[in-house]
Amino acid sequence: MINNPQSSGSHPYRLKFQARGGTVKPEHTWIENFDLPVEAERGLSHRDHHLCVGEYSLPLNNCEWSGLTASLENNASPYIEEAMRRFFAYDDGVLARTQITVPELREAPDWIQQLALSADSFLFARPLADHPKGESAIAGYPWFGDWGRDTMIALPGLTLATGRYDSARHILQTFAQFIDQGMLPNVFPGHGETPEYNTVDAALWYIEAWRAYVDVTDDWSEFRKIFPVLEDIIRWYSEGTRYGIALDKQDGLLKAGEPGIQLTWMDAKVGDWVVTPRTGKAVEINALWYNALAIMANFARHTQVSAKAYEEQAAATKIGFQRFPYSPLDEATQQAVVKLCGKALLTSYGLRSLSADQPHYTPRYGGGVRERDSAYHQGTVWAWLLGHYALAEYKVSQDVNLSMHRLEPIRDHLFDAGLGTVSEIFDAEPPHAPNGTPAQAW
Repeated sequence: MINNPQSSGSHPYRLKFQARGGTVKPEHTWIENFDLPVEAERGLSHRDHHLCVGEYSLPLNNCEWSGLTASLENNASPYIEEAMRRFFAYDDGVLARTQITVPELREAPDWIQQLALSADSFLFARPLADHPKGESAIAGYPWFGDWGRDTMIALPGLTLATGRYDSARHILQTFAQFIDQGMLPNVFPGHGETPEYNTVDAALWYIEAWRAYVDVTDDWSEFRKIFPVLEDIIRWYSEGTRYGIALDKQDGLLKAGEPGIQLTWMDAKVGDWVVTPRTGKAVEINALWYNALAIMANFARHTQVSAKAYEEQAAATKIGFQRFPYSPLDEATQQAVVKLCGKALLTSYGLRSLSADQPHYTPRYGGGVRERDSAYHQGTVWAWLLGHYALAEYKVSQDVNLSMHRLEPIRDHLFDAGLGTVSEIFDAEPPHAPNGTPAQAW
């Protein structure tokens, strides 16, 4: 039995190991300074020490499972097959609930149903003093916690597409408790920790997540409670908040950034070196800003509040957006953008973060911390962008078969790294080896 020294109160967590049959030989042997070659390759500490507390010998019998069970429950069964039956029954329940709530998934391909099961593993309870039903989402396993940007991007797929509407509402309510100066935390705080607000797009994704929630659930009564919070986000962004985030009144575009700070999703930083500095008026941030203003105008009309201010701001942003080479607001330009992205960035598993004709393009993700972080957004393929590309391609072509075809390589990938889940990133060049976290929520 292993106690958790971090637990507090009178009920510490105890992980209880059990097995049927076999023998235990107690030990207290330190195995010191053994090498971890993968960590060495990644430029990390690669010497470790383990304490062997015992040796467990288990019999192998024909037609029977043999092994250890581990549980936090004191009355957990030591029978492996019973634990497996409970696990499969739980998965069956998740799928059944999903298919009842979202009928379209009843005839979905096997890999889509597997993704619905995988989605369940990212959601977890995050109760707060004034919101005991709080929930959040782990950004990725094994080394990420819950992040503002990642959670809002992942929320529609993890909850709305799988029929978990209560979880969607609880997550949105939970994050509302941490909005400060119009901003959502990038790194969500642990117990006793201070939230970090170094992201310009998380609050804009938050507004988009509310739009998706209301569109699916028609839950206007819950939305009316949060509308003043969303109004406050727009006000802070318009008048100015942290890290130079503010509206440029001359062209209606958002500007953001300070030296040494990276606020967009391309947020790799090594020491004081911001790998891909994007200070100024980033294109996707202003697309999100326009989207947020249009959403707020629609929300205002539904709540019988004047939408004029949001409509005027959106119109100004639309005009200002034309200064960029490509505008997502015009149909012909949308088609040109999708075509260009498909030609320069599209791979089987996602979009490259930089086209191959650029001087800083990095075909492989590997090496030490500096090498990996420098490659992170300079060619490396990001899987989360594949879904957005497929939706954009469908929007301009109305060809559902083509868009589904773009997603099908993910089925094969479900057997490649983290079984049944989608990896965070892939190499920019074939065979596009998976990398980063083997299970990424967004």
